[in-house]
This record gives sequence, structure tokens and C-alpha cells, in this order.
Amino acid sequence: MNIIDYPFDPNRILLGSSVMLDTCFILTLLYDTDPKNMESCNTLSLLRRNNCSLYVNDMTIAETINQITKKLFINDMKYKIDRIQPLNSINDIEIILSCFNKRDRKLIKERRLEYYKEIPFNKYFHNIAKNPWKKDLLKIYFTTSVDIFSYFEKVLNLKFVSITHTDVILSKLFITKYMLSINDAFHLSSAISHDITYFLTLDKDFDTAIEANINILKI
Repeated sequence: MNIIDYPFDPNRILLGSSVMLDTCFILTLLYDTDPKNMESCNTLSLLRRNNCSLYVNDMTIAETINQITKKLFINDMKYKIDRIQPLNSINDIEIILSCFNKRDRKLIKERRLEYYKEIPFNKYFHNIAKNPWKKDLLKIYFTTSVDIFSYFEKVLNLKFVSITHTDVILSKLFITKYMLSINDAFHLSSAISHDITYFLTLDKDFDTAIEANINILKI
């Protein structure tokens, strides 16, 4: 495995080459407050100038849409303290908040930002999504996340590959031999089996000890 660290030398990125994007990179592009946003935007500009083909696999698509959905939901729960226009209606947000426990409702009402990390937003989202009487309260987050990804897909002209049985076998090797996380192992094996030149990631888990015929672009 050959690891190339940011900032990337334009002359080392082959013209017209293929690049597999990981989920974190895509999400970082979407959120301009992310600490890696500038580096990711610069990298994207470089890849486009070099006429690279950008790839994602089905796992990346699922992870990205899921993360966008949850992010939109949490943003709305914090709209008062962030002083932003919420995506959902105020009435629906109030109904959603009524599903939170008393302590968490109080923290949000009092705008106790320092305690927001203790609020299990994902658990509340999951519980509401599983409730047949309340799940429609979340519909706007699902539809908007799909719209955002579809727009992103069109702008970047993303190409898609599917995870195959061969990928599964190779992923198991990466997991057991190198203790890579499951997601990282599947992303890496997917890029290798589809003969993609580079795998672009923000993850620090990859190192040169991993035996794999691929180049890692690490931000």
C-alpha cells in the first residue's frame, strides 16, 4: 500500500485516474464548518482539474444519506440556539421535542449548549421513525437528504460500483489480519477489486503495513 499525504502534489495524481471516495470526505465537503472542509475542497478541485473519475460504492451512498438525514434532524432540534431557519415546521419540531425526556427538553429549552452532546438525538430519531403514528414528522429529513445527495451526485458526476462477494472475502482478510474497521475494510476491498487507482480518505487507520495494491490519498 502506498500512502500519499495531504497536501497532494498535482504531478503525483495521474491524469484521468480513478478515485474511490470515502463517506467522511463527502460529508466534509457538505459541511463548511468541518475542520477538514478546506483541505477536502482543495483536493476535490485538484481531482477535477486532473480529470479524475470519482467513484462511490453502495455502502458509501447508504452511510452518506443516513448521516445527512441525522444531521438535518439535529440541526432542527438546535435551531433556536443556532438562530437558523429550521427545515421542518415549528409545530412538528415541538411535537418531536415532546418525545424527548423531561431533562433533555429542559436542556434544549434553556439552550444549554454545553450539555447537547449528552442528548441521545439518534435514539430519539430512531424511536420516532419506528412509531407508525409519528414517523411522518421525520419525512422532510429523509426527502431532503436524498435530494442533497442526488444534487451532489450530479455535480460531481459520481460513478457507482457495487460490493461483490469477492469484496466480502477480501474485507474479511483486512478485518482479521489488520484489524481494520468493518466499513474501512469494505471500502478498501471495493476499490481494489474494481481496479480503482486511488482511495481517498480522512481516516487515520490506514498505514503502510497493510499489504494491498492501491494508493491511499490521506487528508
